[in-house]
Amino acid sequence: MRRISIPHSAARQRGVNLVEILAVLLIVSLLAGVAWPAGQGMINQAELRSATNTAFNALLYTRHEAARLRQTAYLCFIPSTSQPTCQSQSTGTLGVFVEKSGEADQLVQAFDLSAQARLHFVGIEHPHKISFGKLGQRERLAEQNGTAYLNVELASAQRHVEVCYNGRIRIREQLTQSECQG
Repeated sequence: MRRISIPHSAARQRGVNLVEILAVLLIVSLLAGVAWPAGQGMINQAELRSATNTAFNALLYTRHEAARLRQTAYLCFIPSTSQPTCQSQSTGTLGVFVEKSGEADQLVQAFDLSAQARLHFVGIEHPHKISFGKLGQRERLAEQNGTAYLNVELASAQRHVEVCYNGRIRIREQLTQSECQG
């Protein structure tokens, strides 16, 4: 029987040494240190977009219900679906109410927002709610061509959901100039 000889250097290479493990750990930790802030920024942007889309959908739904039922409908902040009363400051839930003549206003839909997002209405008569009339138009403002929007903030970023008098609703990254006409 013939013996196969293995070169001495190949026989010794069976594993990895401590220096190689430390080098790999250093590279992985450097990559994680660079990727972590970028990942957090992407998560914050995704949460901001989600909260903005929820606010946009809540406004569309409110306008739709007002036009469909031919009654005034409004959107405001509520503590929860079990406590359907409008609040004067931002909460984690938006509630859609329909005004009923002679009865208490009825909560018809609730929209849950991201817990970290802060919302507030700008440019409307009531700083905590926005109303749509029987034809789906937004309530009139004190100034004729004023801009009304829902400001959505998360961390240091913000987006705006502009609401025109005719009921058109748009998501805007920056609200430098209104696209509403009258």
